[in-house]
Amino acid sequence: MACHEAAETALASQQPATLHYGESRGVDIARNRRHPERAVDPPVQVATFSDEAGQVLAWILLYPCHPVVLGPENRLISGDYPAFTRSVLEERSPGSVALFLPGTAGDINSGHRADASYSLSGSTGRTMEQARKIGEHVAASALETPLLPVFGSRETSAARRTVGVAMNARDAVSPSALGRQWEAEAVSADPGRRSLLNTWMQWAMDRGPDDKMSWRAPVSVFNWQGLILVGLPGEPFLAATEAIASELEGPVFVTGYTNGCPGYFPSADEYDFGGYEVEDAHRYYGMPAPFAPGSAEALVRAALELAGELQ
Repeated sequence: MACHEAAETALASQQPATLHYGESRGVDIARNRRHPERAVDPPVQVATFSDEAGQVLAWILLYPCHPVVLGPENRLISGDYPAFTRSVLEERSPGSVALFLPGTAGDINSGHRADASYSLSGSTGRTMEQARKIGEHVAASALETPLLPVFGSRETSAARRTVGVAMNARDAVSPSALGRQWEAEAVSADPGRRSLLNTWMQWAMDRGPDDKMSWRAPVSVFNWQGLILVGLPGEPFLAATEAIASELEGPVFVTGYTNGCPGYFPSADEYDFGGYEVEDAHRYYGMPAPFAPGSAEALVRAALELAGELQ
């Protein structure tokens, strides 16, 4: 009902708008959480829809960096740093709406390993104040970004396709055997680790011979008269954005978490490195196994083919 009412309200309040786009680098917030020694500098990308007087009606901002600034001891429901980013933009143009897109940030956050959230002990710097500082910094970068009008040669259009992706088990023993190991370890584990093991034990209990080792992954592409928006499911790594953007002309937004989030889609060269995203995350998502190497690349190929059809 809420979605229906929102759609009706949007249709009733339509008005002419001009689309502008820009991007800037050097934000210096995003870090490769799997390979801290590798420097990354993804851009802050911003698009605005403005009325005839130049007043911004809506913002779209994309910055690929996990919104997990707040540490595991936080018990508040919040929007993490993107909430502060959106507030700054909406205050700049009263009455506007700011949409934050998380990009393909599967391996990117603000500077800590994924398994740092396993512990319930304090995490230095991962506070609401730090989330505010980061969010406002990202917003400031967006506001300082020069914007140019987007003029496309075609009308707004969209395309969608599903791609079959396989899952491959990487564990050396069966889920039931793993469950017994975790149950024994949980007896003397600290509270954070015990909570983790309880989640994994439930995953092991839910496994069975009928588990389907494949998934139909939806890939969506919009062409807003020259601005391309690619929606990928799950949590793809940053490399997916780089692969798509390098093949398309003009401004391109690429974001994950679209039409389903069943787990991580690492690039094929990351599987040998292992780590949380490859070895463990599927248990939280209730999936029988990680997605097989090459799955992310299959999503990229589908996105490029769809974008080619719309351009």
